Amino acid sequence: MVSLKTPIKTAIPGPTGFPILGLVFAFTSSLTHRTLAELSKAFNAKPLMAFSVGFTRFIISSHPETAKEILSSSAFADRPVKESAYELLFHRAMGFAPYGDYWRNLRRISATHLFSPKRVSGFGVFREKIGLKMVDQVSSSMQHEGIVELVSEGYELLGIFNWSDHFPVVSWFDFQGVRKRCRDLVSKVNVFVDKIIVEHREKRSENTREEAEVSDGDFVDVLLDLESENKFNDADMIAVLWEMIF
Repeated sequence: MVSLKTPIKTAIPGPTGFPILGLVFAFTSSLTHRTLAELSKAFNAKPLMAFSVGFTRFIISSHPETAKEILSSSAFADRPVKESAYELLFHRAMGFAPYGDYWRNLRRISATHLFSPKRVSGFGVFREKIGLKMVDQVSSSMQHEGIVELVSEGYELLGIFNWSDHFPVVSWFDFQGVRKRCRDLVSKVNVFVDKIIVEHREKRSENTREEAEVSDGDFVDVLLDLESENKFNDADMIAVLWEMIF
């Protein structure tokens, strides 16, 4: 007689939290990462720790090698559905787009035309020369055009613990005002980034074809060149450029 043993599946360790709410109060602090690190030690769960917040299941790692393995796997390519990211990044930017053809297309464009070794090395000397000038220009632009307020508001909204992400019933009411703030910010971003695109279009129309061929242009010009090929519309370009500003 052969004895067949069914392997026992061991649950990932972690705190149970409160009924329905789960571990929600760990996210009400500005030092959530420290709270979670301490919990992983307490439950001997540094490689992997599991818990729930509302209807959302979390699995985190406080171990570098395990985290690296997770981040390198396409199985974990999709970002969590987060209301503020969905609203602020125009439902389509690369950072929170679902893994698929659209995401791969944006990644290819960025890797080829923005972060390619040739382009990075080719502008090395140029970056060195204008470094201080760039800092001055950014500082002046932030004061006069309000970029800093837009970006700061965006980061705050992306980082805030939004109850609507984890409790569907709460999302109907937008108690924290996250959705309203996101939409107010998006309307301002639309105006600001659209102005950049319009300025580039006007500059390109003024240049001769020979001048355009000599100059590589910047990333906005790259997107405009790829507009027809990749069926990019203005909303797509605004989303990508806003994400690059972040």
